[in-house]
Amino acid sequence: MDAGNNELYAVTMYNEVYQRQGLSWTSESENNLVGDSWKLVPGWMQYVSTAEEGVVWAIDVEYDVWVLETGSISTAEIIRNQELGWTLIEEQKLVQLDTGFNGYVVGLSDNGAAHWRNGITVATPMGTSWS
Repeated sequence: MDAGNNELYAVTMYNEVYQRQGLSWTSESENNLVGDSWKLVPGWMQYVSTAEEGVVWAIDVEYDVWVLETGSISTAEIIRNQELGWTLIEEQKLVQLDTGFNGYVVGLSDNGAAHWRNGITVATPMGTSWS
């Protein structure tokens, strides 16, 4: 489970991805911190992390890294290999990842090596390469 800007995603033991609907904490008068319901998101992942820019990063059961656009930043020109709304990020297998401030992404490979996603900007929210 991971929370971002007005977003909450969770993965079940069956690798189903759910998004919490109706969350709001933008103003004191309109807070709905528990949300209203869960919505099934197409695709099967084992791990999710929500970036503040409206991008969800995920790892599937084969340790491939995927991205799902959920917010106002458009990734339409960057999206390739799209499957059920998810976009495959090339050439990297990870066992865990996390997103941070300004969309920064760091991941951990199965041999314990840390990998940083380079080139993340407003224009390229999925970045350009791993280091």
